Amino acid sequence: MRLSEIELELQSMGSRAQRSNSTSSNNNGSIRKSTSSALPSPPPAIPLPPLPSTSPPPGAGPVRRPSKDYVSTHFEDHEARIKTLEKQLQAEKALTATLEEALTDCETTMKRLTSDRDSFQLKASQVQQELEKTKNESASSRYSMQAVEEERMARQKAEQARAALEERMQALNKKKTRSFACF
Repeated sequence: MRLSEIELELQSMGSRAQRSNSTSSNNNGSIRKSTSSALPSPPPAIPLPPLPSTSPPPGAGPVRRPSKDYVSTHFEDHEARIKTLEKQLQAEKALTATLEEALTDCETTMKRLTSDRDSFQLKASQVQQELEKTKNESASSRYSMQAVEEERMARQKAEQARAALEERMQALNKKKTRSFACF
């Protein structure tokens, strides 16, 4: 039935095209003679009508409703997609919770390590100060040791000088006693 409607449309279009060709040739006033050596005619200038679509145009009869099987399978497909998306959402939520927990653990560890670092830096600075103090004491003790050593050397020299002086005094005393013992 549909095919016959298309054929009728094509025939009516073809007869319109022939009429327009015949009227235009009559207007020129010349009659063409057909010869056997004539080339085939070019395609018509009017484009072909569009192919009929599978759905009827709106308002052309009752709209055909899809079957219950199609609706139920379509509904089941949507239900399956929804369930799949819900599972994916639950997996994403679980992953998010796990990542948040790991982040919290990392932040706690970082805070603990930061406080440990600060306490170690404080201890290191205290040890550095103590080392500097010990170096200064050692240098001062070295200086004091040098001073003690120099003092000891000075005492030895003084004792040696005193001993030498005493010997000379004794020698002079002996000479005096010999020279005054004249009587």
